[in-house]
Amino acid sequence: MSGWLKAGFGLLLLLFIALAVSYFQMNHKHLIVAQTMVIAHGSASSHVAKRLEKQGIIDSSLWFRIYGKFLAEATQMKAGEYQFSGSMSVQDVWAKLLQGDVVLHQVTIPEGLRTQEVLILLAKQTSTNLQDW
Repeated sequence: MSGWLKAGFGLLLLLFIALAVSYFQMNHKHLIVAQTMVIAHGSASSHVAKRLEKQGIIDSSLWFRIYGKFLAEATQMKAGEYQFSGSMSVQDVWAKLLQGDVVLHQVTIPEGLRTQEVLILLAKQTSTNLQDW
């Protein structure tokens, strides 16, 4: 076997291994204990990836970012409060973030409240910081 043929075969083998590992990382589902995470408007995917990994929602922030680079809509991640639970893959997490599958809160605002009082009520009802409102 010539040197070029061996080198070509080696590169082809490395490419196949890289694709297999990538496929496994993107499709591997792991069990997530119920986690809630708030993603602010304009959050960078790298920052979101680190938080998702820290909370145990994804295994690797690196693979999350790599997958996001291949999605044309990766910059269209929706802000909001997300609930993650059950068996999820990196693809499942991205789908949730891109679809804006956020937690909805029902809040009743009594008539006559001032703006600041409404904001305090919203912060309490949604377990968020008043400054976020």
